[in-house]
Amino acid sequence: MDDGLWRTRNLTTSELFTSLSCSLQFIRLIRFPLFLQLLVKGVIFARMSPDEKHELVERLQSLGYTVGFCGDGANDCGALKAADVGLSLSEAEASVAAPFTSRQPDIRCFLEVIKEGRASLVTSFSCFKFMYASLSPSQKNSR
Repeated sequence: MDDGLWRTRNLTTSELFTSLSCSLQFIRLIRFPLFLQLLVKGVIFARMSPDEKHELVERLQSLGYTVGFCGDGANDCGALKAADVGLSLSEAEASVAAPFTSRQPDIRCFLEVIKEGRASLVTSFSCFKFMYASLSPSQKNSR
């Protein structure tokens, strides 16, 4: 592929990704710096195999990103487990692999699920602090 063609049309990296409807296999064939640029600037990645989804999550994490992944089927299980925040949008087999499950099959619930998860974590820490504080000094020292 000729990079000059892309420059003459003045496409941004995001537009290029969208206009070519690239798969991860295709992107890997391009020069590696462009591959990294597409990873960082891509907003929505679709039409990928299960292995490509998992690889995408791992590559973004290796670049230092916190990765959220939504899935609704068995082919999403690997990426759901690998992601920092995995959200299953169904009650099917993917819900077993995902740390979070939503009964609403709609991506708009993602932020609400994260808020609920953080609230649960804060509540758990508060309970542990309370239990630890209620221990007698001899019980604290024996731990």
